[in-house]
Amino acid sequence: MKKTLKPLLALALAAGAGLGGYMLAENDTPPPPVTLSTSKDSTLQTLLKAPMPDVAGKPQQLAAYKGQVLVLNFWATWCPPCRKEMPDLATLQQKFAGKGVQVVGVSIDTAENVKTFQQQYKIPFPLLIAEPEVAQWTTELGNTAAGLPFTLVLDKNGQIRHAKLGQISAPELENLLTDLTRS
Repeated sequence: MKKTLKPLLALALAAGAGLGGYMLAENDTPPPPVTLSTSKDSTLQTLLKAPMPDVAGKPQQLAAYKGQVLVLNFWATWCPPCRKEMPDLATLQQKFAGKGVQVVGVSIDTAENVKTFQQQYKIPFPLLIAEPEVAQWTTELGNTAAGLPFTLVLDKNGQIRHAKLGQISAPELENLLTDLTRS
């Protein structure tokens, strides 16, 4: 894992630098709008079926959350906007858990760092560790800048309803989840 993580970390750091430091400062100009690739459906299915280890090293599949509204947050412990949005994601997970919503963090980091972060901040939702190919999949799903954080919101039918590059605000996500849990 360590050998495969280095190229991904380099890509993520380069992408952040390519955004003029957007991922490091909250008051900079927002990133470009997210556009979805024509191959997004097959890429999304690949992502949902790909086994990713959790912080204990046990392989998990996002497909296990089929039938739920799924919030996929791609992040890293070293990313300041990622760290800043985690408490909001935790609060919204607790608020919407009984309404068929599941938040899952997919981290571009080491399992050790993610486990420490999860324990320290008491994150109540699953945190998975991404392999390098996940970065490519997110670009095909709308993260053309390959930046972090990047959030996808899938409806109960597994269709992407929202994609956001950069920090997602609690009110923005809460409104989306409220709309998606009404149907």
